[in-house]
Amino acid sequence: MSNTQSFPTSYLSDQARQFLFVDWMLFLLKERFGAIEHSQSGYTWEVKVSDAGLRIALEPMKPPKVTSPRAIRAEVRACQREAQSRISENDFGSGVWWRAAFSTRMSLGPAVSTHFMRLMSEHNHRRFQGTWSFGDQATVALEQVNKETTPVTIPAFDTSIVFRTPGPMAGPFSRRLAEERATNLRACVAFALAAPVEGMHPVFEATADEVEASLAVLATMRQLPLEPGLSLYDLEGLYEFREDARPEVGREAYARAEGCIYAYEQAMEQPSEHVALAMYISALEALANPNTSWRKNRSAARFVHFIEQLASSEIDETMSHPNFVQAFGSIASRKKFLEKLYELRSTPLHTGMLRHAVGGFFQTDTMASIRVSLVSGLVRTCFANFLRGPFSSLVGHPRVDPAAGGPFRPD
Repeated sequence: MSNTQSFPTSYLSDQARQFLFVDWMLFLLKERFGAIEHSQSGYTWEVKVSDAGLRIALEPMKPPKVTSPRAIRAEVRACQREAQSRISENDFGSGVWWRAAFSTRMSLGPAVSTHFMRLMSEHNHRRFQGTWSFGDQATVALEQVNKETTPVTIPAFDTSIVFRTPGPMAGPFSRRLAEERATNLRACVAFALAAPVEGMHPVFEATADEVEASLAVLATMRQLPLEPGLSLYDLEGLYEFREDARPEVGREAYARAEGCIYAYEQAMEQPSEHVALAMYISALEALANPNTSWRKNRSAARFVHFIEQLASSEIDETMSHPNFVQAFGSIASRKKFLEKLYELRSTPLHTGMLRHAVGGFFQTDTMASIRVSLVSGLVRTCFANFLRGPFSSLVGHPRVDPAAGGPFRPD
């Protein structure tokens, strides 16, 4: 098990640092006084210790304000000093364990018919069963409801995730991280199974038995794969760049990969071919686009250049599909195909043509389902390639790309 410290406190926002202070105060007060009771109202915490009450109040851009009775003031101030010291030393405590549960029951309808070919090619062989490690801080238990093998299986499964976040105890800092982490893990599970994960429940603190069972699974290192040869380890491994002289590289690569997974997750839930394709292509664009002010410069050109570099052989495979011409028209070059994809994202969003047509029992035509399947497959291979070798494109950079029209454009 690795340490739960996953980022220096210098990376935290002012509000996150305040929340971490509250977590440490609650932990230290409990350690010093034994059982405590606390309640929250807005950004104020009322804490009862030894039949006395104290208040922790947070205000933007100000140090936390702690008020306490005279009888325990010295002890409370000692806790304050220690909490601040722990934060300055990048001490996030031993971590807090949480659990979240999901239940997917897709029914035969517009969304399934739109994704019919995709489910056949992607989901059928990813119907994982049992309890798996997901990185080194989370486990996911999967129970497939329909265990029959058919040409295409409509997703029906239950999911339970147990995971650890930084924090000394279950306070506002660790809970906010838990909600963010549960959202991330849900998207990762959806990507791993190639099926939407539905029915998110509130995040709860895990029981001692759940933690013990999770640790036993983590010891086996049986990783749930995101793609063949890749697991959540590889996604989180992007953070290893932080040990580099330029720590922003790791956060940037991770943000792009995370954006790809979130867009992919949304695409799988869409009954409209046009919305689904816009989301899938946005997933590709998430890998290409820098999280900078110049990301709007030459975005279409950067998309084409980046994806062609990332997955040239996979694009060729897609274009050699026997139904490619019927699905996308007669396109002879990778560049033209990628331009077509970008158009499939941009035109519906700019014109509002995101309709879902009325049809028969399967309310979409076969070519629409094939288009969705082919583009989804390209997203998955591009994501895998990016994890194996993340890189950035400087197309559109105002300093180095004359066509961007930036302030440093040469005469």
